[in-house]
Amino acid sequence: MSVGKKSRLSWIDKERNIDLFDAKRDVVQTLIEAGYKSDQFFIDNKTPNYYHPGKSGRIFLNDEKDKVAAYFGEIHPNIIKKIDIKTENLIGFEIFLENLKISKKTLNDQKSKYAVSDFQKSERDFAFVVSKDISARVLVSTISSVNPNLISNIKIFDVYEGKNIPDNQKSIAISVTIQSLEKTLNDNDLEKISNSIIEAVENKTGAKIRS
Repeated sequence: MSVGKKSRLSWIDKERNIDLFDAKRDVVQTLIEAGYKSDQFFIDNKTPNYYHPGKSGRIFLNDEKDKVAAYFGEIHPNIIKKIDIKTENLIGFEIFLENLKISKKTLNDQKSKYAVSDFQKSERDFAFVVSKDISARVLVSTISSVNPNLISNIKIFDVYEGKNIPDNQKSIAISVTIQSLEKTLNDNDLEKISNSIIEAVENKTGAKIRS
């Protein structure tokens, strides 16, 4: 369970209450660490009545929807009142281990080998305004395919809907770590790959970079 404020991670981000997107990110990352691929997950919003309707979701490991892998989201306000917690919202998730096929291999065995670079890394933040129908993982997949040799990490740190964003759209803020195995990238290199990232996301999803 989580409650309270989410600290600013960059100049784009603003202090805010922890929300269902934080719970979703945590549960998805947990399933990934268990050896599952996020591009195969199926997510909908049908959850038990102890979750907030419209602010929660459930995850299946594939689109066959045979067994629920996890629930996530805000706890229903009526329950918060009953347990007398002084907070606007309470966030949590639950994972059903009995519905998972946990590999006998260790986590280190499952992970692919990777090279460590001695050269300086840079982080670039992007905020895209995109249709609500586009999932954040589509943006992550698109960015990772731009240049796998230079893009070492991609992190979603904010999903926002509301003021200054059209009703049918959302803003997704993403931090991208860029690092070469061969050299320290200069400003021109970083500008080039940043532009490639923006172009790829816009072409793939119809998103627009948020100024």
